[in-house]
Amino acid sequence: MYSQQQVCHAGPMGTEKILEEDFQIEIGLDFANQRLKVLSYQAGDYFLLAERIKELAREKKLGKVLFNSRKEGCPELERAGFVPEGTIPGFFNGKDACCYSYFIDSARFRSRHLEEEDGILKEVTGNKAPVKSGVKLPSGYNLREIREDDVEGLVSLYRNIFASYPSPLFNPGYILDVMRQRVYFLAVFKNNVPVSAGSAEMDLINRNAEITDLATHPGARGMGLVTAIMKALETEMRERKLNCLYSLSRAGVPGVNRALYKLGYSYKGRLINNCHIGGRFEDMNIWVKSSHCAN
Repeated sequence: MYSQQQVCHAGPMGTEKILEEDFQIEIGLDFANQRLKVLSYQAGDYFLLAERIKELAREKKLGKVLFNSRKEGCPELERAGFVPEGTIPGFFNGKDACCYSYFIDSARFRSRHLEEEDGILKEVTGNKAPVKSGVKLPSGYNLREIREDDVEGLVSLYRNIFASYPSPLFNPGYILDVMRQRVYFLAVFKNNVPVSAGSAEMDLINRNAEITDLATHPGARGMGLVTAIMKALETEMRERKLNCLYSLSRAGVPGVNRALYKLGYSYKGRLINNCHIGGRFEDMNIWVKSSHCAN
């Protein structure tokens, strides 16, 4: 029996809030990536909650459900057919999140790239301890926060790198909107043009931040610019008392995975066919840096 359902379409992702006797949830309907994401929840009955969001995903013709759950919900989610794909230690105000997925589209459960991605992960991590030293920018490059008058140049950078992207970074209006709410953007500039960029998407309720939107122009690669951006983002997030940092990186692309490992992030799983980026669905590695994270 449904007590309340609210629908809000904000930008590219519609959201719904559903209040029922045994649970309440806020979900994101991500049509660009054909997935449903649980954004927040309170649950008395995890099994009923799981069945309801599976039903919603089928109604909306979305191929995958993503649910970062507290540990007490794991047995009932698995009983409902959800698959554990990773963990994020410290995600919920210091408590761990278990990253569960349910595949409405059974073909999406299978990745054709696991062997290649496992090879990249093995090469990236190797036997060496992570390197946590500082990064000095080359002469003529400077790092600073993105301002509103930089947004067109930022969009141009992303357009030049990605054939497609999970969030609408090709839309200046979207970037301006999230900058004013919950996302902190940094970029490395040369001649006042952004050549490398990244952001931190902040969850102020659960005290975590996702390091994301990392990209470098092909002509500026190999100089450690992404590493410099990530270190600066980390510093800013720590100052804001957000002590669980995580990042989802393209499992088939060595560069960002290598940079995360060198900065002391720990590999915590892989999300299969998780988002549409670079023109197709791609697997995403989960990397975490948290005071609650054992390497």
